Amino acid sequence: MPTEKEIVTDELQQMVVRIQNNIEVTGTTASGRTAKSMRVEPLDYGAVLFARKYFGGLETGRPAGGVPKEFNEIIKQWILDKGISITQIPYKRKASNNWQPKFSTQERSLNLAAGAIAFNIKEKGTKLHQLGGRDDIYSNELDITVGNIKKRLASEVISQIKSNLKK
Repeated sequence: MPTEKEIVTDELQQMVVRIQNNIEVTGTTASGRTAKSMRVEPLDYGAVLFARKYFGGLETGRPAGGVPKEFNEIIKQWILDKGISITQIPYKRKASNNWQPKFSTQERSLNLAAGAIAFNIKEKGTKLHQLGGRDDIYSNELDITVGNIKKRLASEVISQIKSNLKK
């Protein structure tokens, strides 16, 4: 017979797999770091699920306001991870002996796009946040997991009671 701890740990591990699948199916995956960050750690009387700091943002999006340092770099990496194509914006000035561009046209275009997106998020929040969020990544899975744990624990308690009554 599984212990309460084993039941909770097992159900949380199954939930992790379902959430990772939801992240993939909904097209939310960029780098995959958030899905990979999820882990279940058993405790004395149960287990706990850990994930990246901004895990909740998968469903809520990011509100307007302060952003972390290097936010433009984060957005640049997101653009690259998502494979988003960027319009190339060439320099107006031609390179010469007196002047060489600091960035290639491609790097410059990526920097401009990332800066515009970062500014927009800082001012307005992400589209997901503006649209009110979603509940198809982890919210439904939480409800399912809690229900499964309740059923399995109740079944286990009933089995133990029956076993004790037979003794």
